[in-house]
Amino acid sequence: LDVKGGDFKNKKVIGSVKYVERVPYFFNLNYGGFRTNNLVEFSYSYRPKDHLNPNFDHFDEINKESLMSYTFRSYGYYGERPLYTLFLEGGYNYLGKFTYLGQEAKGKVLPIRSIFQLYPVKNLNLTTDSTFDPTHGRFLRTIGNLTLSYRNSSLSLGKVLERNYDGLRINDQYSLSAFSSYGPLKVSIGMIRDNKINKDIQRQLNLDYRGACWSFGLMLRDIYDGTKQKYMKEIFLTFNIFDLQKFTVPLKR
Repeated sequence: LDVKGGDFKNKKVIGSVKYVERVPYFFNLNYGGFRTNNLVEFSYSYRPKDHLNPNFDHFDEINKESLMSYTFRSYGYYGERPLYTLFLEGGYNYLGKFTYLGQEAKGKVLPIRSIFQLYPVKNLNLTTDSTFDPTHGRFLRTIGNLTLSYRNSSLSLGKVLERNYDGLRINDQYSLSAFSSYGPLKVSIGMIRDNKINKDIQRQLNLDYRGACWSFGLMLRDIYDGTKQKYMKEIFLTFNIFDLQKFTVPLKR
């Protein structure tokens, strides 16, 4: 529905034709106790022209399109134990331009996205979600997380780095969190550091006592206020009934 003007009086229905063709290929590899299940898929999508439809969200975008794309999925196992999962996607745009994070970019080769999860040993997990720009040879986004767990405790280290298509850094953060439980008592700590301002923008400590279908606890949090350039200390009581939603009551803000 194309609506022109704030009075919504000028209305017309837009029809659009889009052609999509997909070619999947499945294959497996085995070497000793190691095996992989893989899927490669090539697709081509075509729309003959643009429609000036108001874009309230990405579902409203009806743009001219001529795109060859590919995806690759791979699942690795050693014996019966999962070892890794891998997802890749990219493409070639014959129109010579595309949109990345709302920014129109010139070029035919689309950024390559990869999602990789590695489980080298039972208690270690590495996850990365990256977007690489092959035209300029740089990563536009890297989100990584390394988690080590042992019995009732875990330690996680995270990294987030994001750039726009011009290479300008828009987000650069580290995160660190730890969790441990002893019977009904749960303790967790967390910290997020912003490398653009060289400050910890959040520090948090949670103490919880958990029952069969309820929990009660205390949350202490420091939030960095960039406008005032100081930390705001917050204290909350927390409780949860029937594991539906966690409620907080501020004691100090």
